[in-house]
Amino acid sequence: MADARNYSDADVRAIIDRALANGATTNGVNHEDLLAIGEQVGVPKDAMTRAARELREEQLRTEAERALVSRRRRWLGFHTALFALVNALAFGVNFLTTPGEWWSLFSIVPWAFVLALHAGLNVAIPVSEAALSRERRRRGSAAQLPPQRLRVEPASTGALTGDDARESEPEPETEESPSNAARR
Repeated sequence: MADARNYSDADVRAIIDRALANGATTNGVNHEDLLAIGEQVGVPKDAMTRAARELREEQLRTEAERALVSRRRRWLGFHTALFALVNALAFGVNFLTTPGEWWSLFSIVPWAFVLALHAGLNVAIPVSEAALSRERRRRGSAAQLPPQRLRVEPASTGALTGDDARESEPEPETEESPSNAARR
């Protein structure tokens, strides 16, 4: 007699997340296995492939955003260190040469204003699409990345990660030289 229990979508997700969190898999899931899992629960292959591709694109976007924000913070840190170093030197020279005349403030005050503006804009302005596309070009497109196995993360995130979420494209056929054909 077959088991007549039925599970909702949320129950299926929770059960799979719990099983994965308990160490059911250690090496991840490749794309073919992912498609097979989808078929087992009634999800068409094209829907699984599209969802995996969308997830990978979101991950690439997140990685690019993190890289841009990190670069912005490094530049702000460099700007702050440069401000502190140059103006400390100017203040020291001012103090030792002409202690009654504070000419060093003519560089410290405007530069402090520019530094505050830099910090404010660094926090307030979100990463633009143009900056993201430049970062993607700088890092290389997703198609150029080597294929990876999918990792299924535990219930805390419930996300599939990896490069192999897109359909694999067939490799272009190349002409064989007679020597290559003879080796086979």
